[in-house]
Amino acid sequence: MENICILVGNLKFNYMKGKIILFRGFPGVGKTYYSKLCIILSLESQPWTIYFRNRKSSPNPRFIFQANVKPMQKILLFFFILYQAPTLWGQIEKEVLIAEPIFTYEEWMQAFNQEGDRGKFYFSEGITVSPNGNANVGVKNIQEHHEYLKEQMGLLDTIDALYHTLADRDGQFTYEMGRAVAKDKRRYKFLWVSRKSQAKKRIELEFIAPASEDIPDVSEIDKARAQWMELCNAHNAYELVKACYTPNALYYNHKPLVIGTDAIAHVYAYMNKDSYSLTLTPLHVEPVSKTLVYEIGQCSGSYGGKYVIIWQKTEKGTWKVLLDSNI
Repeated sequence: MENICILVGNLKFNYMKGKIILFRGFPGVGKTYYSKLCIILSLESQPWTIYFRNRKSSPNPRFIFQANVKPMQKILLFFFILYQAPTLWGQIEKEVLIAEPIFTYEEWMQAFNQEGDRGKFYFSEGITVSPNGNANVGVKNIQEHHEYLKEQMGLLDTIDALYHTLADRDGQFTYEMGRAVAKDKRRYKFLWVSRKSQAKKRIELEFIAPASEDIPDVSEIDKARAQWMELCNAHNAYELVKACYTPNALYYNHKPLVIGTDAIAHVYAYMNKDSYSLTLTPLHVEPVSKTLVYEIGQCSGSYGGKYVIIWQKTEKGTWKVLLDSNI
C-alpha cells in the first residue's frame, strides 16, 4: 500500500514537478504528496480524480480519469476512507510526510558544549549565519563561531525540535527548526537546512538567534509576505528586492551564498518574465524575538518547492527578508 495515496480535499496539481498539494481538506492541509497512485476525493464541486506516476520511467504523473460522483456516493465512500484511514494514512506518513532528524539533537548539543571537530554535523562548505547577517563558511569557521556563541550563551542544557519537513520529493533536503535552553535559562532558536549525501545527512545552512517572550503578532508577517508576492508577480525583481529585503540580505540556493540586494535581484531576473507567478503558503511561522521570525513554507505557481525565509524587523518598524532559501 505504500504506493497508494488517497486524499480528501481540494487540490492544486503541479505537472512539471510531479507534485500534488492539498490546499483545503482533511487530512494534510498544505502537504505535498509524491505517491505513485493518488486518488483525490473532492469535498466540494470538483470531480474526483486519479493520477498515476511511474517513478521508474518519469517523475511526472499521468492523468487517468475524473469522475463526477453523486453526493450520496461521496458520503458512503468518504466513510469507507475514514474506516481505512489508520492503515492508509499511517503508511503515507511513514513513507512520504515525516522528515527524520539529521541526528539526535543531544549529540549536536554535546558537540556544541565541547571543543572538537564539527565534521560529523556540517558539510565542509557549510554556512552558519548570525542575526546581524554575517556568514561563516566552512567547518573551521563554524566551529570558531560556536566558540563565540558559547561565550555569549554559555553551555546548553536542553534542546528539542519545533518543526521539520522534507524540502524535496527525493528526501535529499530537510528544513527544520528547534530550540535550546542554556544552563542559565536563556533561550535560543535555530533553523537548519540539511542535505543527504552518501547516506549521511549534514547541515548546509544554520541560523541561531536568542529567543525572547517579547514576540510580534504574526499578522505583521502576513502583510510582509503579501507585499512580497504582489511585487514578485509584478515582474520587477529589482523593485521586489529593494522593497522587501534588508541591504545585507542573503539568498541561498545550495550554491555559493548570494549577498546583498543587487546580487539577489540579478539572480531573480527570471521573475521579470510576464508568465512568472508565485504564491507563498506558510507551513510553519516561528517568532523568535521582537525583531526575528523564522518561516518555512510551500511555493506554488511557476515554482513548486518549499522555501525558508528569515524575517527581520528594521529600525523603521517594517519587516524585511534577511535570509531567503529554496531548493
